Amino acid sequence: MSGWEDSAAGHSKVDCTNPKNYLAHIKERDLEEAWDLMKQANDDDDFDEFKMHMLEYIKASPNLTLDELESAFRTQEFRYYLYALTMDVTYDKCLVGIHGQKDAKYLWSLNKSARPRRSKAIAHRLAATPEENLERLKYAGTLEDEVGPFCHQCKGMNTSVPAIDGLRLTREQRRATGVILQCTNCLGLDHRLRDCPLPRKNWDACRNCGQEGHRSTECENPRVASADTECRSCGGKGHFSKECPTPFHSLTI
Repeated sequence: MSGWEDSAAGHSKVDCTNPKNYLAHIKERDLEEAWDLMKQANDDDDFDEFKMHMLEYIKASPNLTLDELESAFRTQEFRYYLYALTMDVTYDKCLVGIHGQKDAKYLWSLNKSARPRRSKAIAHRLAATPEENLERLKYAGTLEDEVGPFCHQCKGMNTSVPAIDGLRLTREQRRATGVILQCTNCLGLDHRLRDCPLPRKNWDACRNCGQEGHRSTECENPRVASADTECRSCGGKGHFSKECPTPFHSLTI
């Protein structure tokens, strides 16, 4: 799933301020039932079952925090451990808390030992002490797709965006400018192709006549000026210089 989920009308998911329900696919269970199943999975040493029932327990506990859950694991002497890891988030991703909070700072991970596998490789991402880990878990979440047309670093519109709007950007250009979204149909920077209100363009077709099989430079049909065609005579748009309604000699030089 991606985006901030909301069933209310009047806004798009990009503008939605409600928490994301990323646990929507998790089965709903009674709180005690989910805990008992989690405890049974712990006794059976079944990691996958334990994680599934843990998510069911989280879903049934809207006010639960991961530091409270990790403390409960230690009290019950469970063999599983929750860790909060630092995460370098790319421009197109964001960290979302377990109940959809947008203020998550760390990535939570479930492990079967007090020192997780490959601990040397991720040592720089782990908390130095159990106490620090518990503090981090208050702000731990999962990695989700960013849906807003904003720079993830500053959460604001990038000032260079207006200058490049209308151009098809490469992945490198999007990373360099902080652009999150670009419609591949109209080249707008505030929505994806699936949400574009304009008719789908055929990018393989000739830009002059609209037919496939040749480029505009090879087109045998008369050239037709588009709304973006710039006149080399007057600088206006929508016509060629040979069709310019303003004679060259009448222009102020």
